Amino acid sequence: MASERAVADVFFALGDRTRLSVVKKLGTASGLSATALSEGAKVTRQAIAKHLRVLEGAGLVTHEKRGREVLFVLDGGTLVEARAFLDGISAGWDRAIERLRLMVEAPPPARARRPTGPTRGGGTRR
Repeated sequence: MASERAVADVFFALGDRTRLSVVKKLGTASGLSATALSEGAKVTRQAIAKHLRVLEGAGLVTHEKRGREVLFVLDGGTLVEARAFLDGISAGWDRAIERLRLMVEAPPPARARRPTGPTRGGGTRR
């Protein structure tokens, strides 16, 4: 299981629309250059390169050099670890919701009846 800091880095990296778009592109066509990733984007190739560094820092993307080109590849293992972290949070919420459901649906506790007979002091209870 990844550390909370590593998972936070992943969510930070995915919290930007441009980076999310890059991850989506790499998920469908692995081994793309920064130039190919910048096609159709509303930012420059240099901006894409900066976003790729953030994604690499979070462990979401790796790169490999092929001749003069640098190709970027999605690291699915990091996404699996982030999903496992979210699954753990979700399971905790599921347990909390189930406890709440049981509490709400449980019949009300029986109220203790107060005795109406005489008290120790000889008086009667009201």
